[in-house]
Amino acid sequence: MDFACRFLPWSSTFATVLNIYNGDILGIPADLEYLLWHAIPLGLQLLRSPSRATLAAHHVLVMGVGCNLFWFYESPFRPDRLIRHRTEYYDTQCLLCAMLYHSCYEHIYRPLTSS
Repeated sequence: MDFACRFLPWSSTFATVLNIYNGDILGIPADLEYLLWHAIPLGLQLLRSPSRATLAAHHVLVMGVGCNLFWFYESPFRPDRLIRHRTEYYDTQCLLCAMLYHSCYEHIYRPLTSS
């Protein structure tokens, strides 16, 4: 379950970076839909093991929720928001993608090397 809670947000973020997924499945604003890919696994992790609910354990998912919430309010794709550039938006998605990939890698690699 831990791996799935990392892999699902990574796969959606990777698809966003490659422009395969545009956040148009549920019919809600794309940034909120992207946020759900991070918020649902975070909620499942917190419900499943509240005793291990630390920022260190879930920092990438918390960052995903925070970043996508920020881009919901400061979206460069809205005509009334001309402050931000879409490069910043995609840079954020790339950063999340890389951090989630590293988190998936660490989740697989650490058990193999700790024996």
